[in-house]
Amino acid sequence: MDTSSMVVDRWSPQRPGQGWYPPRWAGYVCLTCDAAARAF
Repeated sequence: MDTSSMVVDRWSPQRPGQGWYPPRWAGYVCLTCDAAARAF
């Protein structure tokens, strides 16, 4: 998948269990990608 048009967001989780992405993007996160990122 081409990611060249993605923009860097300097956000990082502030508490345990918080998503790896900024809350404002929650509606756009691929559930498969989310599961893969949380597996690490």
